[in-house]
This record gives sequence, structure tokens and C-alpha cells, in this order.
Amino acid sequence: MAEAQQYRVALIYGPAGTRKSSLANSGPRPLTVLAFDGGYRRSKFVQSNRLEEPTTWEQVVDYTANVDGGTVVVDTCGKMIALLKIHAKKKSPKNRARDGAITQAGWGTVGDTFIDWFEDIRLRANVIFVAHDTTSADDMKKIVPAMQGNMVKDAIIGECTLIGWTYPMSGIEGEAPKYGVTWMSADDRPHAKGDFLGAQLINGSPLQMAHNLAAALEDEQKNAQESADESDALNELLDRIAAAGLDDLTKIAEDLKVAGPMAKALARPAFKHRINELDARFDKKAGRYVLASAPDADEKPAPKKAKKKAKAGARKKAKAEKAAAEKAAKVEKDAKAAAAAKRSAAAKKAAATRKANAAKKAAAEKAKAEAAKDRADSSDSNEAPEPAEPQDQPDGDDPWDNPEAGAEYDAKEAAANDLAEGFVAMLGKAVTANSLTYLRGEIAEKLGADVPNSLRVAFRDRVRELDCRWDADEERYVQKAPPAQRSLS
Repeated sequence: MAEAQQYRVALIYGPAGTRKSSLANSGPRPLTVLAFDGGYRRSKFVQSNRLEEPTTWEQVVDYTANVDGGTVVVDTCGKMIALLKIHAKKKSPKNRARDGAITQAGWGTVGDTFIDWFEDIRLRANVIFVAHDTTSADDMKKIVPAMQGNMVKDAIIGECTLIGWTYPMSGIEGEAPKYGVTWMSADDRPHAKGDFLGAQLINGSPLQMAHNLAAALEDEQKNAQESADESDALNELLDRIAAAGLDDLTKIAEDLKVAGPMAKALARPAFKHRINELDARFDKKAGRYVLASAPDADEKPAPKKAKKKAKAGARKKAKAEKAAAEKAAKVEKDAKAAAAAKRSAAAKKAAATRKANAAKKAAAEKAKAEAAKDRADSSDSNEAPEPAEPQDQPDGDDPWDNPEAGAEYDAKEAAANDLAEGFVAMLGKAVTANSLTYLRGEIAEKLGADVPNSLRVAFRDRVRELDCRWDADEERYVQKAPPAQRSLS
């Protein structure tokens, strides 16, 4: 296989019937023509070694799988893209909208599929694309190739080294029709008809069109070789600049004067950078590059007064720089001290706030406790006194109603603690005077005189909660009479 750089990509576009297919068919042999458009059947100059009419994209890949050299003609781009759209819709449901149109994802698949094929085939053969022309939608109204899909269009035009636009010319009656073709380089882009320069008149002879295409390809090949030679020379010049010493700069500067435009544009920045690296300058009188610190060729030594003035200026500058540095350091130090003081004040304020909040909370809790105590005392003091009943012993005569009476047993309270806890639990379940009487008997039997003071207090509170009293005559607890009944008695 020949080297990949020998192959070129071309685009021929124009109105229908302007011999686009015939011109493309005059490319370097052997030819493989992919005839997507029936227009190729109308071509009067069909000398292709191989003419294929693919109906699926898989056939396109298959027909070009073994191509090695020569030219592959794609005729036309519009019909090729239409086939790619059908392929994308079949490949994935996400590439097809409900109305049958191709989706944005589908256009991405179209572009990827084409680029995969194009990147491979252009390394194995010349590729000539044929397309119809159309007017651009912008204000410029350019005559541009009729191609859908930005990825496909950009891939083709971006790789083209030759672009040709064909158009009909007004011929003389009785003579063969004539057609115009304008060749553009890779740097040119299609524009308005009236702006074309150097249009050639060619007749309907396919041999003449073949000559034009071959000449254009030959010129493009020659320009490519010249560009390659200029690129090699530029690389060599850049290498010389990178390794140049002080004595080499003058010769390189002379070579730059006669270099081409591309070399000058690309090498001058590197040359200036090397001059700065060597701390050099050009001495006009000596006509060569010297160190920047070196005096000119005819420069006289500076007098002592000038040297003294220069030293004084240097000292003054150093002193000013030192003062500025000290001032900046002081500003920074003051700023840090102010920030530290601000943080300290904030911390103290926060601590004082926390302390004040704690004091307020403690005062509130204390006031709450005192209020609760006052309410309890007020409730006890407001309790109506019970009238004396001759047949009953007063509540105060009940030894179990007096916690102080059990003080002498406090020492033994620890030993009876387990039983006392059980009786306290049972007191919570006692709901009648009889229950209290029964529990009192059980406590006396189990603990005797060793009743803990805590149990006595709990027993007293439960008697009051059930509104009972001790009947000394009957030796049992009875329900107190309601206040109205007491007043009647």
C-alpha cells in the first residue's frame, strides 16, 4: 500500500447537469464509484473500474473493504447522508422520533458512523465527494454544498485539499454547451457566485474536464510538497535558535530576513525568547549581538561623578524599598493584633452571656420551686378542720399519722428496707379503707415495731389521698364523713 500522505480528498459541487459526475470520474485510477444518486447514470463519461449502487450502509463498508489505492467517488453526498439516516434509525430506537424523523441522538450516530468509515478509507485511497449546491440561509446568501448533518459536512470540508464548483456558461447556439469550474484551495471556503476569481471556461468534453482535475490535483500535490519542505526548513531553524549561543544570534537574524512568511511568523517569537535567555542585545554600531551589560563599541567609560550618582540612586532606591517593606510589615502586624483583640472581646462577651443565662435559669428554677412549695403549704393550711367526733380518736392520735413517732426505728430501717418497698408498692393499689386496715395489720405482723420512717410517710399520704381516718374504737380505718354530714352531726 502506498503511503497515506499521498492520498487527497476533493469536493465537487454545483447545480444539476453541470458535469460534476463526469469530472469526478476523471480522478486517478483505479476508480470505485459509489453511485447513491441515479444521476451517475446520466454521465457521458463512465470509465470506472467498478460501479456500485449500495442500498444499505453495510454494503458501502463491504464494497470499500478491499480498496487499496486509486480513487473512491461518493455520488452524491445528499443521498449518502439519507442512507446513513436510515441506518441510524434501524440501529437504535432512540434515533427515531414518533413521527419517523431522526432525533438529535440519531444525527450523532450518523456522524460517528460516517467518520469511522471516512477516517479509514482516506488512508487507503483518494476520495472525491460529489454534491449539489444550494444557497445558504444566512444573510450572505452563499452558494454552498447541499449536505445535512454538521458532523458529516465538517468532516468532509475539513479534510478537503481541493474544492471545485461547477456551473453552466451561456453557450453559442449550435455549439456544445460550456461549463465553468472554479477551483479553491483548502484555505478557501465557498462564497457568493460573483466573488469567484480565475474561473476557467471548459467545454463539454470529459477529457478536457479530466485534464483540469488532474492538473488541479498535480498543483495541489506540488503545493503540498513545497509546504512540507518549508516545514522542514522551519523545524531546522527552530532547532538552531534553541541551541544558539551569543555568537550564533547574528547569523540566525540574517537567515530570518530571507525566510518565508510562515518561517518568519513562527520563528521570530522563539528568536526573541532566546535573546532574553542569553541576556543579549544588538549593538548597531558593532553590527552584532552582545551581552546587555556590555558597553557599545564606541562608548566611553562613565566618569566618576556619574558612577557616584548611580550608586547614590541605587542606595536611595534600596532604602525606599526597605521602608516600604517595613511599613507593609507593620500594617500586617497591626491588622493581626486588631483581629486577635476582636476575637478575645468576642470570647469574653460570649462567656458573660453564658454566665448570665445560667444565672437567669437558676433563678427561674428557684422561683419555680418556691412557688410550688408555697402552693403546697397554702393547700395544707386551707384544708378545712374536721369537727371532733366523740366516738373517734382524732387523726393526730393515730401513731401511724405521725412520722416523728417512727424516728426511733430509723436505725433499723435498712434491715426492713426490702419489705418496706414491697408494702409501698401495695399501698399504691389500696383504694378503700378496708385495704388500708389489712395492710396495716400485715405491716405490723411482718415488721412489728421496726417500721421504717419512709413507709410511715407513704402510709400517711395514702390515708390522706383516700380521705380516711383511724377509728380507735373499732381499730380500723373508715371513710371520713363529707363536710355537710359533719356539720349536721
